[in-house]
Amino acid sequence: MDHNCNLRCDDHRSFLKIPDNQGAKLTQLVQCNRCDLVFEDPRPSQEEIEAFYTNTELWTNSTDAEGNPRSYVKELLAKQPVFQDVVTRIEKYKQRGHLLDIGCGPGLLETVLDSSRWKVLGIEMSEYIAEFGRNELSTNVVSGKFEQIDLPEHHFDTIVMKYVLDHMEEPFEALQKARKLIKPDGVLLIADLINIDSFCARYFGAGHRLIHPMHFTYFSPKTIKFHLERAGFQTIKIEYPYFQTPYFNFPNLKTLASRILERFINQYILRNNKVVYSMPFYGNMMDIWAIPK
Repeated sequence: MDHNCNLRCDDHRSFLKIPDNQGAKLTQLVQCNRCDLVFEDPRPSQEEIEAFYTNTELWTNSTDAEGNPRSYVKELLAKQPVFQDVVTRIEKYKQRGHLLDIGCGPGLLETVLDSSRWKVLGIEMSEYIAEFGRNELSTNVVSGKFEQIDLPEHHFDTIVMKYVLDHMEEPFEALQKARKLIKPDGVLLIADLINIDSFCARYFGAGHRLIHPMHFTYFSPKTIKFHLERAGFQTIKIEYPYFQTPYFNFPNLKTLASRILERFINQYILRNNKVVYSMPFYGNMMDIWAIPK
């Protein structure tokens, strides 16, 4: 692996061709020849990116990979147990202090932390959902891009990036900034990071439900550990928390089994390119725990 890799270098090979997905055309995913990182190339335009994140329907009236309706703001209560599980695991390492929640949405993590022990600052790029958090949940959320917000160095005991690093335009710079902000004895949690080396990603290909135009970078356990090390962190644990999520249930497992069979028939018997969408499953998402070196 090349320690000078910039995460979007021109030295790459085609990894996966993607058809039209969720209303936006993805040309391909490519893989770096230097570090094996997978990333989208080309990306949507800056105008498309900004339009996506300023659209309030992202939070109130969106759809999943198969077109099923979703509303994040209506699912807040259902999501709280997931965040409580995150808190339980954070407090195995830290029980109090200053916590920075990057890509925090409305600040759900703050709502399940003990305010007598934790002082939380959330950063969220969407002004709509940041304001929703401040007004409806009384959370301490600042709107803006993490990379552009001035924050005190060596100040935070815990930094959380939950389901956000894949969306960042310059993920390595974000990791470098996190290294500057964290205390020498602090802990970094990168939660719900898409694992491009999971069974579903490899088996379903273009039908992997986590491939999306606004996911710019796709890490594997190997590549996230490598780039964390480059940024000044040491990875201490990688977890795959599927069994602690609401997605782990018999109907989902039954559907997954039928889609595995459908994908096999299409690819090896019918020899067609029909996209079969994957389901949530073990290994799709990673939680990475790291400490400053």
